[in-house]
Amino acid sequence: MQHKDVFELLFILTEKEKKALVSTIKRKTKKKTYSNELIFFLLSQKKLPTKEQVVKAVYKTGSYYSEEAYCKLVQRTASDIMEMLNASISKDTGSFEEIDLGQIEIYQKLALLQYIIGKKSIITSVIIIREQIMRLAIELELYQLLIEQLYQKKYDVALLEGEKAALEIEKKIAHFERCDIAFRKAPDLYLLIKEKSLQTTVHEKSIYRAMLQKHIGILVKEYRLSKSPTVKYYLIQHQISLCYLNEDYQKAKKKCFEILELMRSNVSIRRKSRIGIMYDNLAKCDIYLKNYLEAIDYVKVAQGHYEPQSRNCWISLELEFVANLQMQNFKRAKEILENIVTGHKKSKSYFERDMLRFYKAILLFENGELQSAFSILNEKLEISKDSIGWNFWARVMCIQINVLLKKEDKASAAVVSLKKQMQRISKDKSFRERDNIIFKILFELHNKGFSTNISIPKVKLLLSKLSEKKNEWKPFTAELIPFETLFKAKYKGY
Repeated sequence: MQHKDVFELLFILTEKEKKALVSTIKRKTKKKTYSNELIFFLLSQKKLPTKEQVVKAVYKTGSYYSEEAYCKLVQRTASDIMEMLNASISKDTGSFEEIDLGQIEIYQKLALLQYIIGKKSIITSVIIIREQIMRLAIELELYQLLIEQLYQKKYDVALLEGEKAALEIEKKIAHFERCDIAFRKAPDLYLLIKEKSLQTTVHEKSIYRAMLQKHIGILVKEYRLSKSPTVKYYLIQHQISLCYLNEDYQKAKKKCFEILELMRSNVSIRRKSRIGIMYDNLAKCDIYLKNYLEAIDYVKVAQGHYEPQSRNCWISLELEFVANLQMQNFKRAKEILENIVTGHKKSKSYFERDMLRFYKAILLFENGELQSAFSILNEKLEISKDSIGWNFWARVMCIQINVLLKKEDKASAAVVSLKKQMQRISKDKSFRERDNIIFKILFELHNKGFSTNISIPKVKLLLSKLSEKKNEWKPFTAELIPFETLFKAKYKGY
C-alpha cells in the first residue's frame, strides 16, 4: 500500500467528514503521532504529493527509518481512517460474543466498501477492504457473502490481469460453493438425529444406530471436501450420539474434549452456550460412569457459560441435582431443586414442572416423609402421560411406600392395577426389560402378601437378572432411586 491510496481515501470525503475525522483524531490522541501527521499533511494537499514530500512532512527530515516502517505507517493510517469511518455505525457490543463482533465487523466493512464504491472512485482501498471482507468471511464461514465478493473480484481481475487469473478465482468460487452446501447440510442432518432420538424406543435402537452411521459417513465425506469447522462440529456431535447409544461413555468424553478444542480454534462455531453444553455432556458421561464429584466440577464450569435464568442453566442444575442425589447428598440436592423451581419458572413446560414435582417426592421419600411423597406421586401429573416411564415409576414408588407403611392391601391393589395397565399398554408400547423384571418381583411379593418372613426363590432369580449388565440401573430415567435400594429398605434378607 502506498501513500497514494491514503490520499485517495481522504480525497473522497466531504468537508463535513474531513472535519469530523480531524475532530476525532484530536479528541482521541493528545500527542502527535506519525499517523496523525500523515493524515493532516495529506488533507492539506490539493494534489497527490511525492513520496519525498510526504517523508519530509511526516518525519521532519529528508530521511526515514526504513522502507518497511514507512509501509507499516501507511497501512496503519489507512486502517485508522477506515475504523473512524466505521465508528458512525458502531454499537455497544460489550456483552457480544466473538462471533457476533466478527459479523458486525464484516457488515461494517461491507457498508464501508459500498460507501467508497458509491463515491464513484476507483481506488486501491476497494481492493484492500474486499480482501479483508473475504478473509473474515472465511473465518466466520459466511460462504454466500464470500462467494459474492469473489465474483466481484473475478470481474475486476478479468479486466486487469486476464483470463488465467479469472479462472483461478472461478476454482475458488466452486470450492466455496461446495463448502456452503456442506455447511447447510450438516445442521440439517443433526436436526433429523435429534428428532429421531426423541422417538426412539427400545426396539428402534437398531434403526437409530443405522441412521447415525449413515449420517456420519456423509459428514466425513463433506468434511474432507470442505474442511469446514461447522461440518466437523456436527460430525463429532453425531459421533457423541453414537457413543451414548453404544454406552461408551469414555469415548464420548474424548469426543467432547475434541469439540472443545475445535471451538477454541474456530470462531465460527465458538459460542459460550455451546462450550457450556459440552461441559454438561462431560458431566453426563461421568454420572453414567459414577464419577459424581468430577461431574459436579464439570457442571460448575458449564453454568459459568450460561445466562443465570436461561433454560441451559436449569438443565445443567438438573445434572447437578442427579449427581448429588446419587451421592446421597440430599441437603444439597434439595437446595438445587429449590433453585430450579423458584429461579427458572418461565423456561419450563408443564411436563418439566411436574417432573420437578416428582423429584421433590423422591427427596421427601429419602427424608422419611413417606406420606408426603405418596401424596405427590398419587397426583394426576402431566408426566403420567408417559405411561412406560414416569407413570410406571410413580406407581412402583407408591407400591413401595405402601409396603413400608405396612399397608399391604393397598400395595396389592396397586400391583393388580399396574398389571392391567401394562397388559393394555404393551399392545402398542414396549417396557424396558429391567422394568418387566421389576414388575415380576413386585407381583411375586404381592402373591406372598409382601411377607418378609419367607425367601422366594423366583425373586432371588429375578434379582440376579437385574444385576446383569444389560439390565443394570442407569441414570437419567424415571428410576431415580435404583429399585434394588427400594427393595433393600424392606427386604434386607435378600
